[in-house]
Amino acid sequence: GDVAGHGVAAAAMMGKLRHMIRAALLDGASPARALGLANDAFGAGEPELATAYVGVVDTVGMTLLSATAGHPPPVLLHKGGAELLEQRGAALGVFEALDLNESTRTLPERGALVLYTDGLIEYTHNVIDGMEHLQQTLERHTGDYMSLDARTLAGEIMGPARYLDDAALLLLCFEPVREVDVTLPAVPSQSEKGRRNLLRFAHAWGLDDGRASDIVLASCEALNNAIEHAYGGKAGTVHLRARKNASNVVVTISDAGRWSERPVRENRGRGLHIIHALADGVDISRADDGTSVRVTFGIAEPQEAPVPY
Repeated sequence: GDVAGHGVAAAAMMGKLRHMIRAALLDGASPARALGLANDAFGAGEPELATAYVGVVDTVGMTLLSATAGHPPPVLLHKGGAELLEQRGAALGVFEALDLNESTRTLPERGALVLYTDGLIEYTHNVIDGMEHLQQTLERHTGDYMSLDARTLAGEIMGPARYLDDAALLLLCFEPVREVDVTLPAVPSQSEKGRRNLLRFAHAWGLDDGRASDIVLASCEALNNAIEHAYGGKAGTVHLRARKNASNVVVTISDAGRWSERPVRENRGRGLHIIHALADGVDISRADDGTSVRVTFGIAEPQEAPVPY
């Protein structure tokens, strides 16, 4: 987003809008509803208007749900070029109530989403020329977007031009997850991150829904066990790895802690039974320097080939 004006009042309003939008989204609001609540934040003595774009990316289904309030359109970078994702919507603070439309867009398996403020296209005092230059610059990177970083890209777009306004650029790159190899803090909230990585992994390899569910459920049980028991409430990390070969998916969860030996309460401890029921092989290795759980899942052949670029 971008607030009109400069100085303390504008900065304070930007912070206020940011927190309102985040809180609304975390409470389950849609992008349009979040922007509508942000519009209510404008009052006497505040900057006159602001623009904002809210997008929610589903990294498993690869969709983008979005709404905009007068903000410059994002650019979707994919093998076909640099595509402007134009939507209509009045800026915040213009009307007492906003009537915004939401748009759902399927994202390509490989690509990048580029968001920016108007300072990135208005430095020449000609917005049309600025937009054309932005697209032309981005189109040169359809094959190497994963090597881009936002600062370098912004510099390439603006060149040596003098910054007449604040300019911000946000770059989101995505590609299929062919192998999971992540280290997560051993806290319960990280289990969801592991689950979504495994879902993307299964989706990228075209695994059927039933087998994908088995892999995710059993693996997350092992992950949750490590998070809960390995460090006894102290800080630590858990390593999650998933890979596919010709006939199996192998998931490994490892930690560097020492599992507590306290008795398991009634109705607890069923995770291992679930893992054995869903997997074709379970190997647990315990040592003084940590525990490793290796879970193997057989997969039916033929599998779909990886999605091509």
